[in-house]
Amino acid sequence: RHLGLADCGLIAPGMKADLNVIDYANLASAMPVLVRDLPAGGKRFVQKARGYLATLCNGQVVCTEGTISAARPGRWVKAAEPG
Repeated sequence: RHLGLADCGLIAPGMKADLNVIDYANLASAMPVLVRDLPAGGKRFVQKARGYLATLCNGQVVCTEGTISAARPGRWVKAAEPG
């Protein structure tokens, strides 16, 4: 509400459901790996994790056990104008 987002922050009808389903007993991270997949051979570190069972955005599954779906229900969010 502080940012002017009245439809977020609760799991309820009519609200945007952005959730992570986590298996805490198996939650762990792998060693970071350096990959060169940016333009002009740029490098970045990628670190995978285990234990994240699903990620939902706006109530749609966008990732299941590390596999990203084709769903793109999200959008960029800007704070409400003051006043």
